[in-house]
Amino acid sequence: FSHYLMIVEGPCDLLLFQELFQNVKGHLKYELLTDLYTTVEYGHDILTKDMWKEALKERTSDNRDAIRGDNPILTIYRGQASGSTDVTKALSWTLRFSTALFFASRYTTDDVVLYKANVRREDVIDFFEGRNEAEVVIFPENIFNIEKLEQYSSKEVIERLTKSRITDEFVLYRNTFILNNAKYKKLKHHNSMHAQRVLL
Repeated sequence: FSHYLMIVEGPCDLLLFQELFQNVKGHLKYELLTDLYTTVEYGHDILTKDMWKEALKERTSDNRDAIRGDNPILTIYRGQASGSTDVTKALSWTLRFSTALFFASRYTTDDVVLYKANVRREDVIDFFEGRNEAEVVIFPENIFNIEKLEQYSSKEVIERLTKSRITDEFVLYRNTFILNNAKYKKLKHHNSMHAQRVLL
């Protein structure tokens, strides 16, 4: 089966695996499913929850022990755009906010949504760090406290900083107390707008 899957690429190997799934026996069923899940970019919905549940019966090992810490409740994140699987049906989450943000905005900044939630450590199906994504696979019914995180564009942030005059105060403090040293004096021409750009 591994040989057949190696000769096709992308979503096609997922479709082939779906076709062959019932013929795959033993621990190979779970190993092939997780290998495909962590190597393809699209089409994860082809690997249905029922397939995961059946493959779990054949699992002989997993990577959950690699999750750091010992807190029984984990904080997880998910980033998605308009074409992503609905958060109430998604299996894939991450332990890192930065990873969620990357996947939400790597192709578009429109309709980007970030979610934060919790899961019991014991309910994590598996953990994958091979692509430095800290990905966790979880059945949706085991996820709780789902919270949509508020997002701001850089324009909105600049408008709020300008209105609050926080950066004006920062520049005044810096110029008065920090930049008296001669080597910093050449920076004094940097104004509030420059400070906003640097902060962002």
